[in-house]
Amino acid sequence: MKHLDEIIGAVNEKETLRLSILHKLMLDFFENCDEEKKTNLLDSLKDKIPEFIHTPDGAKLAIKLIWFAPVKERKLIVKNFKDLSVKAAMEHYGHRVLLALFDTIDDTVLLNKVVVSELANDMKKLIEDEWGEKVIHYLVHPRDGRGIDKQEIAFLAEGDSNPHSKKTQKDRYGQLYAGITENLYPYLAANFEELVFEANKSNFVGACLETTSKFDLFDRQVPSEARKSCNAAIVEIAKKDFVPMDQEGFHIIEHPAGGFVLNGIMRCDVDLPEDERLSVALVDGLTKQQLGSWIACNKGCHVLLKMLKVGGPKVVEKVKAAINRKHLDNYKSKGAIVLKSFLDGK
Repeated sequence: MKHLDEIIGAVNEKETLRLSILHKLMLDFFENCDEEKKTNLLDSLKDKIPEFIHTPDGAKLAIKLIWFAPVKERKLIVKNFKDLSVKAAMEHYGHRVLLALFDTIDDTVLLNKVVVSELANDMKKLIEDEWGEKVIHYLVHPRDGRGIDKQEIAFLAEGDSNPHSKKTQKDRYGQLYAGITENLYPYLAANFEELVFEANKSNFVGACLETTSKFDLFDRQVPSEARKSCNAAIVEIAKKDFVPMDQEGFHIIEHPAGGFVLNGIMRCDVDLPEDERLSVALVDGLTKQQLGSWIACNKGCHVLLKMLKVGGPKVVEKVKAAINRKHLDNYKSKGAIVLKSFLDGK
């Protein structure tokens, strides 16, 4: 251990921090040394963490240093991510370090100023990136198995017992989420069709527009006007003529991801005021003929059924009026069968 301590000190002085072998040595050292040596290693690395998070061992070491660091050192660690947050978010291993910062740092004002604001200002680049999307997803839904795998969640949870984090998860995550809402939702509304159809970000989009559930770690509230803008974007996409099995591109009602998103968002309608409900936006924005045409496909029938189940009296009245029962009886899809059963009160 003594020789390892000397080697790490010497190599560190030679500014070769990007070497993966050094990351392995430092991680092994940190995991096996006493508190004093941990503190010494932290002191030598606290202003250099962004330089070695590009390898699995380097990222793991950085995370463990963040958990170990007292409040003062944590502030310095955060400040050293200035102008490097987007780069870190788009790294295979580096993005995990940002998640650890979100979990650990109590000074959310500083974290929003240095890290989250940089991420918010590069929303398009991050959401289009495999790792960047995970970081934004985490700010919306921390510890969500749809965004990161269970093993990673379990590892991050190891840091929850660190002695220096005092703020509740509810407060910390809520304050960080507030730092991205102003940029996130306008981006979603402006790029909804591309995200759902081309980028295959249906899980991400659905997660951003969900209401708070018992599984959430904080009370996530989508700003009212932001939700209305996203609903309006969906309505514009849904207005397009529905041609079943269109070879030039599926309508949102028939597209696998589109139907998933519609049902997922509408599931939350029961928890929302009427003017924020997607089901209301759809019946207000689409004609009777447009809504009624959806019975021609299985997914369309399921969406109409969801509207009947979650919608208020106005939605139910308009959906029933749009469904031509004689035409519906001619369809044999599973969706058509369950829709008919529901209409018949079975």
